[in-house]
Amino acid sequence: MPKKFLLIIFIFTLISLAHPASLVFAETPTIQKAIENVRDRLDDLVTAKDDNDPNELNLRIETFKKVITLSITEAKDLKVKLLSLDQSLDDAIKAWQKAVIENLDKAIEFYGKQDEFISDNEKTFDIAAIKSLALEFKNWRDKNYIENSEQARNFILIDQKVKAIQIAKKRYQKISADLEKMKSFLLKDADKLNKLLLRAKTNLEESENLNTEARNLFNNTFINRFRFELFASSSPTSTIPTSTETIVPTEPITGESTSTVTSTLPTSEPATSTATSTLETNTSSSPPILPNPSIKDLIKDSLIKIKDAYLVFIEMSNLVRGLLK
Repeated sequence: MPKKFLLIIFIFTLISLAHPASLVFAETPTIQKAIENVRDRLDDLVTAKDDNDPNELNLRIETFKKVITLSITEAKDLKVKLLSLDQSLDDAIKAWQKAVIENLDKAIEFYGKQDEFISDNEKTFDIAAIKSLALEFKNWRDKNYIENSEQARNFILIDQKVKAIQIAKKRYQKISADLEKMKSFLLKDADKLNKLLLRAKTNLEESENLNTEARNLFNNTFINRFRFELFASSSPTSTIPTSTETIVPTEPITGESTSTVTSTLPTSEPATSTATSTLETNTSSSPPILPNPSIKDLIKDSLIKIKDAYLVFIEMSNLVRGLLK
């Protein structure tokens, strides 16, 4: 088979395998936009000054309704993604998953009641009332929903990275096998391509390590308590820890304090991983001790490494394409 034809086939393989568009790396654009819009519009409702515009009250009411609609969209999207997770999850993760979904269901119910309350009473509102309601809504959301939704989002992203890394590794293996077949045609350029392929392999290994670290930190922070409770429930001599953390109230915001429901969810992610440093800085010349990366940091770094591997595949494609000139 002619060398040029083989090179063309190899280029085609590289191009087809170096395109990560089919991989889900983060939130879908619609949901990401919804999350940003909720945050930004709530901030605007709370902080915006009264410009004495006759249409301003109606605009604020409509904005508030939109915030509620977007909040429902976000919560429903997270619920669908959690329900679609691999059913072979262990019992502790399933218990956590069930608790998060219950939280999301209560949030969806709560948001729906807020929507009804606004619609039923909007003719009695003035700007001050809308501003007060928006502030209470924001405070409630920050306290009772954001951290639990972050748990769900981080778990989903970690799960997505596992699948993305598996796909990228299969692509690496295919490219590696084809490169081995082509090395007699590539001569001195085979060395360059092998070095690039090694870079891609290193990136994928680092991505997998980072994602594993994220998974372990997530388990230590959120899942292990469910694992312990499941173990304790099967052992009559063990003591099960209790929780009195707040979860979504189901009454509409009316400017008065809202009721709370007991949650089984841990609702705070530590800023650092569970491994803490015991180093001491006794001298001014000692370098500062940086905090260990958070779950979100590890997920982000893992994603960057996957993308770097695909960039190497593209670089290899460009190099082989140059051999045809």
